[in-house]
Amino acid sequence: VVMGRKTWESLPNALKDRTNIILSNKSELPNLPLTGLYLPKEKVNSIPSYDNSFLLCNECGHGQLKNVIDMEILYDETYTHRSSTSPISTAGNDFFLKFLNEICGTKKFKNILEVGCNDLYLINKIQDRAKFITGIDPIWKDNDFQHNEKTKILGKFIHELEPISDFKEKPDLIISAHTFEHVNETYEQFKMMHELASEECIFIIEVPCLDTMMNINRYDQIFHQHLQYLSLSSMIYLINKLNCTYINHTFNFSYWGGTILFAFKKGSSEVKSKSQFDLIKEVKIKEEIKRFRENMINITSKLKSLEENVYGFGAAQMLPILAYHMETDLSFFKGIIDDNPERIGKYLPSLNSPIISVDNVAEFNNSCVFICALDSSRKILKRLIDLTPRKIINPISLF
Repeated sequence: VVMGRKTWESLPNALKDRTNIILSNKSELPNLPLTGLYLPKEKVNSIPSYDNSFLLCNECGHGQLKNVIDMEILYDETYTHRSSTSPISTAGNDFFLKFLNEICGTKKFKNILEVGCNDLYLINKIQDRAKFITGIDPIWKDNDFQHNEKTKILGKFIHELEPISDFKEKPDLIISAHTFEHVNETYEQFKMMHELASEECIFIIEVPCLDTMMNINRYDQIFHQHLQYLSLSSMIYLINKLNCTYINHTFNFSYWGGTILFAFKKGSSEVKSKSQFDLIKEVKIKEEIKRFRENMINITSKLKSLEENVYGFGAAQMLPILAYHMETDLSFFKGIIDDNPERIGKYLPSLNSPIISVDNVAEFNNSCVFICALDSSRKILKRLIDLTPRKIINPISLF
Protein backbone atom coordinates (compact mmCIF):
# COMPACT_ATOMS: atom_id res chain seq x y z
CA VAL A 1 0.00 0.00 0.00
CA VAL A 2 1.46 3.36 -0.96
CA MET A 3 -1.25 5.87 -0.15
CA GLY A 4 -3.62 6.45 2.75
CA ARG A 5 -7.34 5.94 2.28
CA LYS A 6 -10.52 7.66 3.35
CA THR A 7 -13.38 5.55 4.64
CA TRP A 8 -16.04 4.90 2.02
CA GLU A 9 -14.75 7.35 -0.54
CA SER A 10 -16.60 6.98 -3.85
CA LEU A 11 -14.16 7.16 -6.74
CA PRO A 12 -15.71 7.21 -10.24
CA ASN A 13 -16.57 10.91 -10.57
CA ALA A 14 -13.19 12.02 -9.28
CA LEU A 15 -11.40 9.60 -11.58
CA LYS A 16 -13.42 10.84 -14.54
CA ASP A 17 -12.42 14.44 -13.78
CA ARG A 18 -8.74 13.56 -13.59
CA THR A 19 -8.27 11.24 -16.53
CA ASN A 20 -11.21 11.89 -18.86
CA ILE A 21 -12.35 8.28 -18.80
CA ILE A 22 -15.70 6.98 -17.67
CA LEU A 23 -16.15 3.89 -15.53
CA SER A 24 -19.60 2.68 -16.54
CA ASN A 25 -20.06 -1.06 -16.10
CA LYS A 26 -21.01 -2.08 -12.57
CA SER A 27 -21.20 -5.49 -10.94
CA GLU A 28 -22.58 -5.36 -7.42
CA LEU A 29 -20.80 -7.15 -4.56
CA PRO A 30 -22.99 -6.67 -1.47
CA ASN A 31 -21.59 -7.70 1.92
CA LEU A 32 -18.23 -8.74 0.49
CA PRO A 33 -16.11 -10.18 3.34
CA LEU A 34 -12.66 -9.05 4.40
CA THR A 35 -9.61 -11.20 3.68
CA GLY A 36 -6.19 -11.85 5.19
CA LEU A 37 -7.45 -12.07 8.79
CA TYR A 38 -7.03 -15.13 11.01
CA LEU A 39 -9.35 -14.89 13.99
CA PRO A 40 -10.22 -16.66 17.24
CA LYS A 41 -13.63 -18.37 17.15
CA GLU A 42 -15.32 -15.72 19.30
CA LYS A 43 -14.47 -12.98 16.80
CA VAL A 44 -15.31 -14.70 13.52
CA ASN A 45 -18.90 -13.43 13.33
CA SER A 46 -18.12 -9.97 14.71
CA ILE A 47 -16.06 -8.88 11.71
CA PRO A 48 -18.34 -6.86 9.39
CA SER A 49 -18.56 -7.27 5.63
CA TYR A 50 -18.75 -4.28 3.28
CA ASP A 51 -20.63 -3.52 0.09
CA ASN A 52 -18.62 -2.90 -3.03
CA SER A 53 -19.01 -2.71 -6.81
CA PHE A 54 -16.67 -3.63 -9.65
CA LEU A 55 -16.44 -0.95 -12.35
CA LEU A 56 -15.04 -1.15 -15.86
CA CYS A 57 -13.89 1.66 -18.13
CA ASN A 58 -15.28 1.25 -21.65
CA GLU A 59 -12.56 3.48 -23.11
CA CYS A 60 -9.37 1.88 -21.81
CA GLY A 61 -10.47 -1.42 -20.21
CA HIS A 62 -9.45 -0.54 -16.67
CA GLY A 63 -11.22 -2.17 -13.72
CA GLN A 64 -11.71 -0.57 -10.34
CA LEU A 65 -13.67 -0.96 -7.12
CA LYS A 66 -16.14 1.77 -6.33
CA ASN A 67 -15.75 1.96 -2.55
CA VAL A 68 -12.58 2.41 -0.54
CA ILE A 69 -12.49 0.97 2.95
CA ASP A 70 -10.35 2.55 5.65
CA MET A 71 -6.83 1.13 5.69
CA GLU A 72 -7.00 0.46 9.43
CA ILE A 73 -9.97 -1.85 8.82
CA LEU A 74 -8.36 -3.71 5.93
CA TYR A 75 -4.97 -4.12 7.57
CA ASP A 76 -5.62 -4.53 11.28
CA GLU A 77 -3.14 -6.11 13.68
CA THR A 78 -4.09 -9.64 12.60
CA TYR A 79 -3.27 -8.98 8.93
CA THR A 80 0.22 -10.20 8.06
CA HIS A 81 1.89 -10.66 4.70
CA ARG A 82 5.66 -10.76 4.35
CA SER A 83 7.33 -11.68 1.07
CA SER A 84 10.09 -13.88 2.45
CA THR A 85 7.66 -16.07 4.42
CA SER A 86 5.46 -16.83 1.43
CA PRO A 87 6.75 -19.38 -1.14
CA ILE A 88 4.43 -17.86 -3.76
CA SER A 89 5.74 -14.34 -3.10
CA THR A 90 9.40 -15.34 -3.10
CA ALA A 91 8.98 -17.22 -6.39
CA GLY A 92 7.16 -14.16 -7.78
CA ASN A 93 10.00 -11.85 -6.74
CA ASP A 94 12.54 -14.18 -8.32
CA PHE A 95 10.55 -14.04 -11.59
CA PHE A 96 10.50 -10.24 -11.28
CA LEU A 97 14.27 -10.19 -10.88
CA LYS A 98 14.69 -12.32 -14.00
CA PHE A 99 12.57 -9.85 -16.01
CA LEU A 100 14.57 -6.94 -14.58
CA ASN A 101 17.79 -8.56 -15.73
CA GLU A 102 16.35 -9.15 -19.21
CA ILE A 103 15.36 -5.48 -19.51
CA CYS A 104 18.42 -3.90 -17.93
CA GLY A 105 21.20 -6.35 -18.75
CA THR A 106 24.32 -5.61 -16.74
CA LYS A 107 23.60 -1.89 -16.40
CA LYS A 108 24.52 -0.34 -13.05
CA PHE A 109 22.28 2.38 -11.64
CA LYS A 110 22.87 5.47 -9.57
CA ASN A 111 19.88 4.94 -7.30
CA ILE A 112 17.21 2.23 -7.34
CA LEU A 113 13.89 3.00 -5.67
CA GLU A 114 11.62 0.11 -4.70
CA VAL A 115 8.05 1.15 -3.98
CA GLY A 116 6.50 -1.33 -1.55
CA CYS A 117 9.72 -3.00 -0.41
CA ASN A 118 7.96 -5.13 2.23
CA ASP A 119 10.53 -7.15 4.19
CA LEU A 120 13.40 -6.38 1.74
CA TYR A 121 13.43 -9.72 -0.05
CA LEU A 122 13.86 -8.12 -3.48
CA ILE A 123 16.13 -5.32 -2.28
CA ASN A 124 18.55 -7.89 -0.88
CA LYS A 125 18.69 -9.51 -4.33
CA ILE A 126 19.74 -6.30 -6.14
CA GLN A 127 22.49 -5.00 -3.88
CA ASP A 128 25.08 -5.16 -6.67
CA ARG A 129 22.93 -3.22 -9.17
CA ALA A 130 23.29 0.34 -7.84
CA LYS A 131 25.41 2.89 -6.03
CA PHE A 132 22.45 3.68 -3.76
CA ILE A 133 19.18 1.88 -3.05
CA THR A 134 16.06 3.26 -1.39
CA GLY A 135 13.09 1.21 -0.26
CA ILE A 136 9.78 2.66 0.87
CA ASP A 137 6.86 0.91 2.53
CA PRO A 138 4.43 2.08 5.24
CA ILE A 139 4.98 -1.17 7.16
CA TRP A 140 8.19 0.57 8.33
CA LYS A 141 6.35 3.71 9.46
CA ASP A 142 8.24 5.47 12.28
CA ASN A 143 11.04 2.93 11.86
CA ASP A 144 13.27 4.37 9.12
CA PHE A 145 16.66 2.66 9.12
CA GLN A 146 19.92 2.27 7.24
CA HIS A 147 19.95 -1.32 6.00
CA ASN A 148 23.61 -1.07 4.99
CA GLU A 149 25.99 1.63 3.78
CA LYS A 150 24.24 1.93 0.38
CA THR A 151 20.64 1.02 1.27
CA LYS A 152 18.13 2.93 3.37
CA ILE A 153 14.53 2.03 4.18
CA LEU A 154 11.83 4.65 4.70
CA GLY A 155 8.44 4.04 6.28
CA LYS A 156 6.69 6.36 3.85
CA PHE A 157 4.09 6.62 1.12
CA ILE A 158 5.09 8.02 -2.27
CA HIS A 159 3.49 11.39 -1.58
CA GLU A 160 5.58 11.76 1.60
CA LEU A 161 8.94 11.45 -0.17
CA GLU A 162 11.23 14.49 -0.19
CA PRO A 163 13.25 14.54 -3.44
CA ILE A 164 16.16 16.48 -1.94
CA SER A 165 16.52 15.00 1.55
CA ASP A 166 15.49 11.41 0.78
CA PHE A 167 17.71 10.80 -2.25
CA LYS A 168 21.44 11.26 -2.76
CA GLU A 169 20.78 10.69 -6.46
CA LYS A 170 17.52 10.87 -8.38
CA PRO A 171 16.24 7.32 -8.98
CA ASP A 172 17.15 6.01 -12.42
CA LEU A 173 15.45 2.65 -11.86
CA ILE A 174 12.08 2.45 -10.07
CA ILE A 175 10.63 -0.97 -9.37
CA SER A 176 7.45 -2.13 -7.70
CA ALA A 177 5.79 -5.53 -7.34
CA HIS A 178 2.18 -5.85 -6.24
CA THR A 179 1.68 -2.37 -4.85
CA PHE A 180 -0.29 -0.24 -7.30
CA GLU A 181 -3.36 -2.46 -7.27
CA HIS A 182 -3.85 -1.20 -3.70
CA VAL A 183 -3.85 2.56 -4.34
CA ASN A 184 -6.90 4.73 -4.83
CA GLU A 185 -5.36 7.24 -7.26
CA THR A 186 -3.39 5.29 -9.83
CA TYR A 187 -2.48 8.09 -12.23
CA GLU A 188 -1.52 10.52 -9.44
CA GLN A 189 0.76 7.95 -7.83
CA PHE A 190 2.51 7.17 -11.12
CA LYS A 191 2.83 10.89 -11.82
CA MET A 192 4.53 11.47 -8.44
CA MET A 193 6.89 8.60 -9.19
CA HIS A 194 7.59 10.09 -12.63
CA GLU A 195 8.44 13.48 -11.11
CA LEU A 196 10.88 11.93 -8.62
CA ALA A 197 12.74 10.07 -11.34
CA SER A 198 15.80 11.07 -13.32
CA GLU A 199 15.35 11.83 -17.00
CA GLU A 200 16.79 8.44 -18.04
CA CYS A 201 14.75 6.43 -15.51
CA ILE A 202 13.42 2.95 -16.29
CA PHE A 203 10.27 1.72 -14.54
CA ILE A 204 9.44 -1.95 -13.96
CA ILE A 205 6.02 -2.53 -12.43
CA GLU A 206 4.16 -5.76 -11.64
CA VAL A 207 0.43 -5.96 -10.93
CA PRO A 208 -2.30 -8.60 -11.15
CA CYS A 209 -3.73 -8.57 -14.68
CA LEU A 210 -7.42 -8.13 -15.43
CA ASP A 211 -7.06 -9.86 -18.81
CA THR A 212 -5.72 -13.08 -17.30
CA MET A 213 -8.18 -12.97 -14.39
CA MET A 214 -10.95 -13.03 -16.99
CA ASN A 215 -9.30 -15.68 -19.14
CA ILE A 216 -9.15 -18.14 -16.25
CA ASN A 217 -12.46 -17.06 -14.65
CA ARG A 218 -10.94 -16.19 -11.29
CA TYR A 219 -13.41 -13.61 -10.03
CA ASP A 220 -12.55 -14.60 -6.47
CA GLN A 221 -9.59 -12.28 -7.08
CA ILE A 222 -11.85 -9.24 -6.80
CA PHE A 223 -11.64 -8.16 -3.17
CA HIS A 224 -11.45 -5.04 -1.00
CA GLN A 225 -7.65 -4.75 -0.79
CA HIS A 226 -7.29 -4.58 -4.57
CA LEU A 227 -8.81 -1.32 -5.74
CA GLN A 228 -7.28 -1.28 -9.23
CA TYR A 229 -7.47 -3.98 -11.94
CA LEU A 230 -5.04 -3.00 -14.67
CA SER A 231 -5.37 -4.54 -18.10
CA LEU A 232 -2.97 -4.56 -21.05
CA SER A 233 -4.86 -1.72 -22.70
CA SER A 234 -5.26 0.40 -19.55
CA MET A 235 -1.56 0.09 -18.69
CA ILE A 236 -0.62 1.33 -22.16
CA TYR A 237 -3.12 4.17 -21.70
CA LEU A 238 -1.38 5.09 -18.45
CA ILE A 239 2.13 4.90 -19.94
CA ASN A 240 1.10 7.15 -22.81
CA LYS A 241 -0.59 9.63 -20.47
CA LEU A 242 2.68 9.93 -18.53
CA ASN A 243 4.51 10.65 -21.82
CA CYS A 244 6.66 7.60 -21.23
CA THR A 245 7.81 4.98 -23.69
CA TYR A 246 6.72 1.36 -23.54
CA ILE A 247 9.65 -1.11 -23.55
CA ASN A 248 8.17 -4.58 -23.01
CA HIS A 249 5.83 -6.67 -20.91
CA THR A 250 5.57 -10.29 -19.80
CA PHE A 251 3.30 -12.51 -17.74
CA ASN A 252 4.03 -14.66 -14.73
CA PHE A 253 1.39 -17.37 -15.11
CA SER A 254 2.52 -19.09 -11.90
CA TYR A 255 1.50 -16.10 -9.77
CA TRP A 256 -2.18 -15.27 -9.28
CA GLY A 257 -2.98 -17.11 -12.50
CA GLY A 258 -1.08 -14.53 -14.50
CA THR A 259 0.36 -11.27 -13.22
CA ILE A 260 1.70 -8.74 -15.71
CA LEU A 261 5.11 -7.05 -15.58
CA PHE A 262 5.56 -3.85 -17.57
CA ALA A 263 8.79 -2.04 -18.40
CA PHE A 264 8.75 1.55 -19.66
CA LYS A 265 11.06 4.54 -19.59
CA LYS A 266 10.80 8.24 -19.01
CA GLY A 267 10.46 10.30 -22.15
CA SER A 268 8.08 9.92 -25.05
CA SER A 269 8.98 8.58 -28.46
CA GLU A 270 6.90 6.34 -30.71
CA VAL A 271 4.11 5.18 -28.40
CA LYS A 272 2.40 1.81 -28.45
CA SER A 273 -1.31 2.15 -29.11
CA LYS A 274 -3.77 0.57 -26.69
CA SER A 275 -5.71 -0.55 -29.75
CA GLN A 276 -3.02 -3.19 -30.31
CA PHE A 277 -4.50 -5.05 -27.34
CA ASP A 278 -8.05 -6.36 -27.11
CA LEU A 279 -10.23 -4.02 -25.10
CA ILE A 280 -12.22 -5.79 -22.40
CA LYS A 281 -15.91 -5.43 -23.18
CA GLU A 282 -18.63 -4.67 -20.65
CA VAL A 283 -20.96 -7.41 -21.94
CA LYS A 284 -18.23 -10.07 -21.79
CA ILE A 285 -17.23 -9.36 -18.20
CA LYS A 286 -20.87 -9.40 -17.05
CA GLU A 287 -21.44 -12.75 -18.74
CA GLU A 288 -18.24 -14.22 -17.29
CA ILE A 289 -19.01 -13.10 -13.73
CA LYS A 290 -22.50 -14.59 -13.98
CA ARG A 291 -21.10 -17.91 -15.22
CA PHE A 292 -18.46 -17.97 -12.48
CA ARG A 293 -21.08 -17.46 -9.77
CA GLU A 294 -23.33 -20.17 -11.18
CA ASN A 295 -20.40 -22.62 -11.24
CA MET A 296 -19.48 -21.81 -7.64
CA ILE A 297 -23.03 -22.36 -6.40
CA ASN A 298 -23.19 -25.69 -8.26
CA ILE A 299 -19.98 -26.78 -6.52
CA THR A 300 -21.53 -26.04 -3.13
CA SER A 301 -24.58 -28.10 -4.00
CA LYS A 302 -22.38 -31.01 -5.10
CA LEU A 303 -20.24 -30.90 -1.95
CA LYS A 304 -23.29 -30.88 0.33
CA SER A 305 -24.72 -33.93 -1.43
CA LEU A 306 -21.67 -36.11 -0.77
CA GLU A 307 -21.87 -38.96 1.72
CA GLU A 308 -18.23 -38.66 2.74
CA ASN A 309 -16.84 -36.22 5.30
CA VAL A 310 -15.80 -33.05 3.50
CA TYR A 311 -12.62 -31.16 4.39
CA GLY A 312 -11.05 -28.11 2.87
CA PHE A 313 -7.30 -27.96 2.28
CA GLY A 314 -5.40 -24.65 2.39
CA ALA A 315 -6.67 -21.86 4.66
CA ALA A 316 -5.82 -19.22 2.07
CA GLN A 317 -6.29 -15.52 2.79
CA MET A 318 -8.68 -15.34 -0.20
CA LEU A 319 -10.92 -18.24 0.86
CA PRO A 320 -13.67 -15.95 2.26
CA ILE A 321 -14.17 -14.53 -1.27
CA LEU A 322 -14.37 -17.99 -2.84
CA ALA A 323 -16.93 -19.05 -0.22
CA TYR A 324 -18.83 -15.80 -0.82
CA HIS A 325 -19.37 -16.77 -4.46
CA MET A 326 -20.18 -20.33 -3.40
CA GLU A 327 -22.90 -18.81 -1.16
CA THR A 328 -21.80 -20.76 1.90
CA ASP A 329 -19.98 -20.22 5.20
CA LEU A 330 -18.41 -23.70 4.81
CA SER A 331 -19.99 -24.85 8.08
CA PHE A 332 -20.60 -28.26 6.47
CA PHE A 333 -16.82 -28.79 6.27
CA LYS A 334 -15.32 -30.91 9.05
CA GLY A 335 -12.45 -28.44 9.01
CA ILE A 336 -9.98 -26.59 6.77
CA ILE A 337 -6.63 -28.36 6.82
CA ASP A 338 -3.53 -26.17 6.79
CA ASP A 339 0.18 -26.84 7.32
CA ASN A 340 0.89 -23.46 8.96
CA PRO A 341 0.89 -24.10 12.74
CA GLU A 342 0.14 -20.42 13.46
CA ARG A 343 -3.27 -20.79 11.77
CA ILE A 344 -4.44 -23.92 13.60
CA GLY A 345 -7.53 -23.31 15.72
CA LYS A 346 -8.31 -20.00 14.05
CA TYR A 347 -11.05 -18.96 11.63
CA LEU A 348 -11.31 -16.81 8.52
CA PRO A 349 -13.86 -13.94 8.31
CA SER A 350 -17.44 -15.07 7.56
CA LEU A 351 -16.46 -18.77 7.64
CA ASN A 352 -17.67 -21.20 10.32
CA SER A 353 -15.19 -23.99 9.76
CA PRO A 354 -12.08 -24.22 11.98
CA ILE A 355 -8.56 -24.39 10.61
CA ILE A 356 -7.11 -27.75 11.63
CA SER A 357 -3.91 -29.75 11.35
CA VAL A 358 -3.65 -32.74 9.02
CA ASP A 359 -3.21 -34.80 12.20
CA ASN A 360 -6.86 -34.07 13.09
CA VAL A 361 -8.12 -36.12 10.11
CA ALA A 362 -8.68 -39.71 11.19
CA GLU A 363 -9.57 -41.33 7.88
CA PHE A 364 -8.52 -39.67 4.63
CA ASN A 365 -9.60 -42.69 2.64
CA ASN A 366 -13.21 -42.05 3.69
CA SER A 367 -13.16 -38.31 3.02
CA CYS A 368 -13.54 -35.77 0.24
CA VAL A 369 -11.03 -32.91 0.18
CA PHE A 370 -11.82 -29.61 -1.52
CA ILE A 371 -8.82 -27.49 -2.56
CA CYS A 372 -9.39 -24.07 -0.98
CA ALA A 373 -6.09 -22.33 -1.77
CA LEU A 374 -6.58 -21.98 -5.52
CA ASP A 375 -3.24 -20.31 -6.24
CA SER A 376 -1.43 -23.25 -4.64
CA SER A 377 -3.65 -25.94 -6.16
CA ARG A 378 -0.83 -27.77 -7.97
CA LYS A 379 1.28 -28.14 -4.83
CA ILE A 380 -1.74 -29.10 -2.76
CA LEU A 381 -2.80 -31.70 -5.33
CA LYS A 382 0.60 -33.40 -5.08
CA ARG A 383 0.31 -33.43 -1.30
CA LEU A 384 -3.22 -34.83 -1.37
CA ILE A 385 -2.24 -37.68 -3.68
CA ASP A 386 0.12 -38.89 -0.95
CA LEU A 387 -2.63 -38.57 1.69
CA THR A 388 -5.00 -40.71 -0.44
CA PRO A 389 -8.42 -39.17 0.25
CA ARG A 390 -11.38 -40.88 -1.45
CA LYS A 391 -12.13 -37.80 -3.55
CA ILE A 392 -10.26 -34.60 -4.43
CA ILE A 393 -12.18 -31.63 -5.83
CA ASN A 394 -10.24 -28.85 -7.52
CA PRO A 395 -12.61 -26.03 -8.50
CA ILE A 396 -10.10 -24.55 -10.97
CA SER A 397 -10.33 -27.66 -13.12
CA LEU A 398 -13.97 -26.82 -13.85
CA PHE A 399 -12.97 -23.69 -15.78
